[in-house]
Amino acid sequence: QMCIRDRYMGSGNEVSFKESEGGLYIRSRDGNNYKASIPKDCIAFQIGETTQIHTGGLLRATPHCVVRSEELINSGVSRNTLAVFMQPNFDELMNTPSNVKYEDVLEQDKFNLDIPSLQERWQQNDSFYAFAQKTFKSVSYTHLTLPTIYSVQISVVAVSLKKK
Repeated sequence: QMCIRDRYMGSGNEVSFKESEGGLYIRSRDGNNYKASIPKDCIAFQIGETTQIHTGGLLRATPHCVVRSEELINSGVSRNTLAVFMQPNFDELMNTPSNVKYEDVLEQDKFNLDIPSLQERWQQNDSFYAFAQKTFKSVSYTHLTLPTIYSVQISVVAVSLKKK
């Protein structure tokens, strides 16, 4: 998933608005939740369970959520964020690399969350569609992503895209 910073709109125009509690929160490996702030000239990438499986656990997914603050309610201002989700084709198999054990990918279940474990939702040779269906039935308003927010200058990304 790729995100840009929140933009606040009021009466059809961008307005200056600072939420103290609302926005994107991520859970780190230490089990604490942190508010993620994406600078104006940056984009953020979050990596989920599909990548965790395909990398054999090299990259690990962790929970995140978006919180709506009380101060935003009835303010006449809306928070807008562009998020781009990327996924495999539905028929792609959700397998680990051949040199990685299935059990090694399941280590993320240490978080003690109210989310059904990856083991309950995924088996080797599941298609992405099967995995997604099991996940959607068991997870609500929480996604699993890498806890580190990577930032890239937008101008650098645009230049890279033009060169290819």
